[in-house]
Amino acid sequence: MNSQQLAEAPGPLAGLGARPCLDCGQPTGRAAQARRCLPCRKISNRKRSPEALARQQAKQKVKRQAALQAKIKLCHGCGEPVPLRRGPRKWCADCRAKAALAAQKRYQATELYREAVKRYAATEKARAKYRRNQATRRALELSVPREPISQEAWDEIEAQPCMACLTSGPSTVEHVIPLTREGTAHALWNLAPLCLSCNTSKHTLLWDEWLVSGRPGVPARLTASGC
Repeated sequence: MNSQQLAEAPGPLAGLGARPCLDCGQPTGRAAQARRCLPCRKISNRKRSPEALARQQAKQKVKRQAALQAKIKLCHGCGEPVPLRRGPRKWCADCRAKAALAAQKRYQATELYREAVKRYAATEKARAKYRRNQATRRALELSVPREPISQEAWDEIEAQPCMACLTSGPSTVEHVIPLTREGTAHALWNLAPLCLSCNTSKHTLLWDEWLVSGRPGVPARLTASGC
């Protein structure tokens, strides 16, 4: 829509842009308070002196700073300015973190939280996670080299049958080279599935030492074959 069509448009657009330009006399084609059309405005800006342009830029900067100051809000907790972000912000990041921590402590002090913890601790997922963390903690106490072991890998080892007596799972996770021996590590290459009986019998022995130890619980198939 050109300036002539805009000036003759019916309804809310009636008369919009009909004001003549101060330089060329043509309709401005812009808002009613505009004094120059867009081409003349560009020419006028190019003809201005550097001092006039600097004054105009300084005024615009002051207006922008005033608009920002009007939008800045103070934190309801500490009274510090809240950074401008999307959406309303009543708290700064530090006060939000403190409020969230306080709310978490209040929830942990309730009976509802304790019941939820008991229900989770009774699940097999929680027990498996506890066994993995316990093995990692023991390796840390003994200053043994460690590698990250995911919970999925740990569960996969426990689901396998016993490596010694071939008893179907679930099995326990045993360090082939015990953590108290040299050359050991808490890593996947040093983990093997053993049933509870074989794991208790092996204890802190190496595999060859366990087979010739004569301890109760050593599978007969291993002693007979000499594996």
